[in-house]
Amino acid sequence: MEQPLMKISDNNKLDSAEKYKSEGNEFFRSKELKKAMGKYHRAILFLKGVGKETNVGAMFGATNSEIPKLSQEDQNRFEKLKVDCFNNLAACLLQTEKPSYQKVLEYCEEVLVVSPENIKAHHRRGVALYNLRKYEDAMSAFQRANERDPATRKYISMCKQAIEKEDRELRDTYRSMFSSSSAKKKDTIIVDSSESPTSVNGITDISAETTKDNNSEETVPS
Repeated sequence: MEQPLMKISDNNKLDSAEKYKSEGNEFFRSKELKKAMGKYHRAILFLKGVGKETNVGAMFGATNSEIPKLSQEDQNRFEKLKVDCFNNLAACLLQTEKPSYQKVLEYCEEVLVVSPENIKAHHRRGVALYNLRKYEDAMSAFQRANERDPATRKYISMCKQAIEKEDRELRDTYRSMFSSSSAKKKDTIIVDSSESPTSVNGITDISAETTKDNNSEETVPS
């Protein structure tokens, strides 16, 4: 006869999440980022089952049945663990050799859903946006972080420089396009006038010639 699967209480899930988060922090401090991320993911796996009547099998995809709302104490604990784990995942990714900045954004968004004013998440979101060349959005993110932090101030300055550079390049592009268009229009007018002889007082001057002007402008864990 098949034995029933063991039920896991919310307290046990939170305890397990806390345990894996702490282990992840230890790996993070020793710069073992891959192992740290693995622990944070395990913690999040347990957090996903909180608030549901879950057995061991359900942790890996089986159907869960809803149970009453968490107590305020458990809810606060759950939210803090979620914020810490996703924040730390973002921190780990940013220290890898080839960060997935899109994934960093996703992790930061998970934090901001729970903690909208979280300065760490805003800063890391700004770093990801900056590296994705979304400088205006990055500036907004950094302005919601701790602007007294030297790293944040540095990125704000870098965003301003990048935005100014983009503006200059855009102006140069439009200026070049306008100059090129003007030169072509001028050449067309000159060609048209040179195709027919010039007449002065009814006398045709067949020696009248025009010249073309071809000049155009070139251009630490929670």
